[in-house]
Amino acid sequence: MELAVDNAKYLADSLISMSEGLFIIRSQNDKPSLPMVAFSLNPAKNLKFKETNIVEHLKEYGWIVPAYTMAANASDITVCRIVVRETFTRNIASILLDEIRLVMVRLAN
Repeated sequence: MELAVDNAKYLADSLISMSEGLFIIRSQNDKPSLPMVAFSLNPAKNLKFKETNIVEHLKEYGWIVPAYTMAANASDITVCRIVVRETFTRNIASILLDEIRLVMVRLAN
């Protein structure tokens, strides 16, 4: 499980660095205990697309990334959630990040 947690942290850190402030990491990133990443779009960026658009486009690459709204006290927040399995290698993470990058470019245009 330690490797999966490390790869989840790598994924979260990479999302932050590649997005120039477009993503907000909602999961615990400083000392993660679960191998998952939850992130949302930064509302301050006033983007013309939503998290649901990202996950729909990721399906074209074969990724199943759920997006859902939070509970009643945070219902204005939608998150995408990636659960990292033991078989999710750094190489697979890099492929996912590249495909997220491609989706973001497509949605921005």
